[in-house]
Amino acid sequence: MFLGGSGSQRPFDDAVLDGVDLDIEGGSTAGYAAYVAQLRSHFEASSDKKYYITGAPQCPFPDAMLGSTLNSAWFDMVFVQFYNNFCGLDAYPQGFNYGQWDTWAKSQSANKNVKLYIGAPGSQSAAGRGYVDASTINSIASDIRSKYTSFGGVMTWDASQAFDASSWGQSVSSALKSGGSKKRALEPLQGRFISTRSANVTAGAMQVKLELVEGSDVYISDTENTFGFHVRIQSADQPIRQGWELHIPLPVGVSVAQASAQAHNIRVHDNTLVVVDGSSINENMAVAFRVAGQHIGNEFGLPDPAKIMLYTTA
Repeated sequence: MFLGGSGSQRPFDDAVLDGVDLDIEGGSTAGYAAYVAQLRSHFEASSDKKYYITGAPQCPFPDAMLGSTLNSAWFDMVFVQFYNNFCGLDAYPQGFNYGQWDTWAKSQSANKNVKLYIGAPGSQSAAGRGYVDASTINSIASDIRSKYTSFGGVMTWDASQAFDASSWGQSVSSALKSGGSKKRALEPLQGRFISTRSANVTAGAMQVKLELVEGSDVYISDTENTFGFHVRIQSADQPIRQGWELHIPLPVGVSVAQASAQAHNIRVHDNTLVVVDGSSINENMAVAFRVAGQHIGNEFGLPDPAKIMLYTTA
């Protein structure tokens, strides 16, 4: 009725939603994990569109209604309601418990790369408590963004009030798009990528080589539906002494459910592996990846080195 089906009764006519959000605030806690699993099976059977499953728990941890489901089901994003509770935005910083949710995301969530969003009231009348003005929420979001890699953005309840004459929504949106005062600026290493198994880039006097390693460094498991590869980063003359990000587009048609790189923060965004590290790159290092999901196995080809991007932080 709402997604990619072809039923005759469609409330939004031919519009197709991007996914399903679980905002469960009453009733039973049973059945939601199975519901998410069933939705996932339908989504994976469709190659026409990317679908998302999100949850909207209240900030007291664990959430009374969604707690067990969040631990067992795969969520792409979680919109934590930091309002109408003691742990809301009006309790920042001492009583604000984003850190608790960050720990959950990285240690208990089925999706260890799940993104967390700060749920905020869009106006005084949108919630009983927890509203803060645009300047305050922008400052809080900037602080959280600088401390936690799980930060995904700001969710507001609701858009009709957030984007009214008060311009609260416009201000928050602009601040997030600009990166906020504490977000590290990214500067691409300038150079020409060559369409081979390696790519050479330069930044001033620095020369860096990105190389996809095959042979014994690559593994495929049909039974586990997983694939792995290494990216070697070689700095010919001097190490990269700042933080860096590595963006690796995945082949078309591959749906990655999990990704990991030992000792590095990694996430999947728009079918791209994004590795973030605040340390420096020495003369010769390798980042080893393990990905799992649909259409991996023998159908998974190595990413195109010509499309890999390495960024340094300013």
